[in-house]
Amino acid sequence: YLLCDASGDYAVIEHINGEFKCYLNDSSIYTFICNDSFEKSAKDLKKYQDFGGEIPLITTFEKYSPEEAVVIGASMVKNYDKITSIESYAFQIMNKVQAPRSTPQHKSYGSQWSVVYDCKNAKLTFKTLDNTEIRVIELNTIDFNCKQYIKALSVVDSKAQNIYSQFNNFTKEDNKIFFKQAICIYYGTEALPPELDKEIEMAAEFPYSYTCKKENK
Repeated sequence: YLLCDASGDYAVIEHINGEFKCYLNDSSIYTFICNDSFEKSAKDLKKYQDFGGEIPLITTFEKYSPEEAVVIGASMVKNYDKITSIESYAFQIMNKVQAPRSTPQHKSYGSQWSVVYDCKNAKLTFKTLDNTEIRVIELNTIDFNCKQYIKALSVVDSKAQNIYSQFNNFTKEDNKIFFKQAICIYYGTEALPPELDKEIEMAAEFPYSYTCKKENK
């Protein structure tokens, strides 16, 4: 997990082989990580030129490996020109290391979504594989009143214009349906084993066990 806040502090949280690890404001990977542990990513990065090693820098995402991604991503972060907007540059980095759709040589579902979080301004900007229109959600404009019903937005079908009107009520049953559909797609099956089906129901219901409490300031 990657955490960050409006002050600029950030942390990578990992649970590996039952061990909890936290890397706070550690610049070893230049704030870039992709589908691998922090320790391995930092070790891989040190093998390349510009990061203390001798191997020439990777500039093309060809093998679609975490090592390739961290070298390309960290190098782009390190060489940020401070002229391009951070948001645009973040999308440039993600475009550079995005997973492609499946090819005869490489089975992949592709990078389904790309999101840029602006913690300082409480804003997130996103696009998806099948809907590349850039959409923006400003959290400060959303009513988080405890009496509000839980709502959700389709990241695939939503449009940039009037995006807040596209949020719809999202029930526990809706969550179960989407959860099961996603797992079926992942495993390439139309039906799930009874034991897995029960686990999915528990996971889908868990978010609805939280209660909302407004604190007085």
